[in-house]
Amino acid sequence: MWFSQKKNADLFVSIHLNSSEYEANGYEIYCDFNNKNTLKVSNSILKQLDQFDYSTNRGLLDTNETPLYVVKNNKVDAILIEAGFISDDSDLYYLKNYTKNIATAIAKGIKKSLNWSDSLFEYLNLDRDKSTFKSHRD
Repeated sequence: MWFSQKKNADLFVSIHLNSSEYEANGYEIYCDFNNKNTLKVSNSILKQLDQFDYSTNRGLLDTNETPLYVVKNNKVDAILIEAGFISDDSDLYYLKNYTKNIATAIAKGIKKSLNWSDSLFEYLNLDRDKSTFKSHRD
């Protein structure tokens, strides 16, 4: 967190993998529902992840109800993404074999919500046609 604060970042994104002893799958994003910017970014990322149809969209979770240190105690707008469950065979397969799809979806969601320029996106080498990435369910 200190690095994002030191660099005066626009957004802090923490990406995690979930696990459960019970049957569970899907991706979800924790954000502060009182912060319009983090809600906008989170919804944009979920829309991008939905395009790959790799798992269940578990939606947004409010950090006012489920406080997470990196979101609640950050001076920079912050979200925490749970990209899938390593305890679920289907999620794990996708997470292992299509990591770049997930990273690209997250980057595109951020780009769309923060209005990043196309030149920055191309510099990061993430501006690829969605059709080059397929869901493993296809």
